[in-house]
Amino acid sequence: MMSKLWIHIIFLFALSNGISVVAQEWRASFKQGQEAFGNGNYQEALKHFRDAQSLAPEGVNITDLINQSAYRSGSFKDAVKGYEEATENATSKTDKSTANYNLGNAYFKDKQTDKAIEAYKEALRQDPNNEKARYNLAYALRQQQQENENKDQNNDQNQDNQNDENQDSGDQNENQDQQDNQNNNENKDDSSSEKKNGQNGQLSQDQTEQLLDALMKAEEKSKEKMDKEKDKGVPVSEHKKKDW
Repeated sequence: MMSKLWIHIIFLFALSNGISVVAQEWRASFKQGQEAFGNGNYQEALKHFRDAQSLAPEGVNITDLINQSAYRSGSFKDAVKGYEEATENATSKTDKSTANYNLGNAYFKDKQTDKAIEAYKEALRQDPNNEKARYNLAYALRQQQQENENKDQNNDQNQDNQNDENQDSGDQNENQDQQDNQNNNENKDDSSSEKKNGQNGQLSQDQTEQLLDALMKAEEKSKEKMDKEKDKGVPVSEHKKKDW
């Protein structure tokens, strides 16, 4: 049987080999990250530094390199998240000032100007001599003022456009009223014409009465003529008889 001593030696050897493999992987990822960062391939550097951090030995922290890579690659939301954690983990006033300054820059790039201003202010509270934070604060305040002016201008423009639309609507309603009045007048004229000429091709009441009067007069004349012929002794049947 294998002695306990040998078992312990083999275990330590396997453990040391495992640690060595992890250490080698960490070094490889970190080196790749450094090379990519140096060549300006910040997105690639971000990936390698994240891999290296997941393999890093206890006490090794490269989150600052991760945050810088995220910021320079344009992944500003990732940079914001990383620098927010950095402000929470910072212990000295100098580190807190630096972390808030970097956070302000990430906020500003992420178009969160209001939060950037607050981060720069906090950086100056922690370190009043942080001139970079002071300069960026002044720049962010000017940007905020410009954004507010643009917002007010857009609101005024939208209000003017709304007024123009209401005016156009009023003009359209007025034109519609005029058109309706014209149509009503035309309808009135058509209605008068209908009374005069009849609706849907039919005779009006006046035309019907006139026609009936004419028929009655024609019948009366025909009857008078027949009566005169009868008085002359001409039989009506013979008068109407045709020669064949």
